[in-house]
Amino acid sequence: MNMMKVQDEREGLSAPAFVDMEAPGETHAAPRSRMGNDTQWDGLGLGSDPEAEPAQRTSLFDRFTWLRNQRIGAKVNAIFGIFMVLSGAVALILTVGLSDIWLRYHNSAAIQQSIVSASSLGGTVGDLRYNTSRFLFEQDPEVLRRQRAAYT
Repeated sequence: MNMMKVQDEREGLSAPAFVDMEAPGETHAAPRSRMGNDTQWDGLGLGSDPEAEPAQRTSLFDRFTWLRNQRIGAKVNAIFGIFMVLSGAVALILTVGLSDIWLRYHNSAAIQQSIVSASSLGGTVGDLRYNTSRFLFEQDPEVLRRQRAAYT
């Protein structure tokens, strides 16, 4: 059921006598051009330009004339292509970002491992200094043998 036809019939009952309903094949903007000369418009308070139409709201896709003039299959392909390009751009951004995070993680792990090794080396050097000073002051050969056994 065409709802515009029902609405046009209802409006036809309430329209003044000088406004005739649309002829077949005309659009909704056409009745103004059939109303006569410009003086009829002056009395209605609509201005002196009968051809002046109010600005129509257009959708985002209607603003792209190349898309509006395409077949439905071409429109679907264009929208799918745009979606694929945007998906590829998002995937590229995520890949670059996650690879940077991965590199930072591995650098951080390497730095943390070197910190652990440095602290272990510091502890070993401290033990060596302690045992060396003990050997120098006690002059006991048993201390030297225990020290060699601990570090070999």
